[in-house]
Amino acid sequence: VVQLETPDERPLTAMAVSVTLSNPAIGVEPMTAQAQRQEDGTWPVHLSASVPGRWMPGLVILISDFGQVRLQAPTLSK
Repeated sequence: VVQLETPDERPLTAMAVSVTLSNPAIGVEPMTAQAQRQEDGTWPVHLSASVPGRWMPGLVILISDFGQVRLQAPTLSK
C-alpha cells in the first residue's frame, strides 16, 4: 500500500500512481503495476520479488497533467 504525503506530512493528492519492480543484476526487466486510489487516500498495489536478491522498487506519481515525481531505491528481498 502506498500512502502519499507532502514534506510537511499532509496528504498528497495524485492523479495516478504506478509501481515498478526490477532486478537488473539477474536480468529481470521492470514489471509495472498501476495502483488504484482508495477513498481513504491510499494506493494498494501488488508486485512480488520472484527470487531473493537486491530488487529496485520505484514509484511514478502523476501529480498533474504535466507534472510527475519518480522515486527509486534499492532494497533487499530474502
